[in-house]
Amino acid sequence: IPLDPKTVTAAQRKEALNSLMFLIRKRNGLVKTRNCADGSKQRRRDDYRKEDNASPTVQNEAVMITCAINAREGRDTMTLDIPGAFLHAYVDEEIYMLLKGPLCELTVKVNTEFYQPYVTYDSKGVPMMYVRMNKAMYDLLRSSLLFYKKLVADLKEIGFKLNPYDPCIAKRMRKGAQQTVAWHVDDLHCS
Repeated sequence: IPLDPKTVTAAQRKEALNSLMFLIRKRNGLVKTRNCADGSKQRRRDDYRKEDNASPTVQNEAVMITCAINAREGRDTMTLDIPGAFLHAYVDEEIYMLLKGPLCELTVKVNTEFYQPYVTYDSKGVPMMYVRMNKAMYDLLRSSLLFYKKLVADLKEIGFKLNPYDPCIAKRMRKGAQQTVAWHVDDLHCS
């Protein structure tokens, strides 16, 4: 959500996270981009507590056990990655970000009429725009935890129950067969 540059406070400017853009060449030759936040400023805050920002991940032993059960029972299995996983979760705190240079320009090109009034320029003439985040994003401290909570809620809504020994394994009965999902952040193993 763009912020009016006339109303952005000094505190908001100071705590605004930088946006980072990465280009990666995948094994198949395609180029993938990833836009993420530089969350290092969040770790330096006085109120930062690691336990408030960590997300559970499946235990190695649980992966081995579920794989053994899948093999023994001849289950169909699949793995998947949820694309843009964190963008499915809303943030639950005020987080500001600074979009500068080409990223600011690209954002304006998406909807010029809407974003252009929020663009300012630094002393070197580089365009910039302050925004308030409404969705989780890679490298924000709470993104993994927010996505975990959303994934668990979605799984429960369709009848899955969490394993009492590992909060990253869920199962449900469907048409007389057990379905199992184990996950590490946004990578799922299903059988």
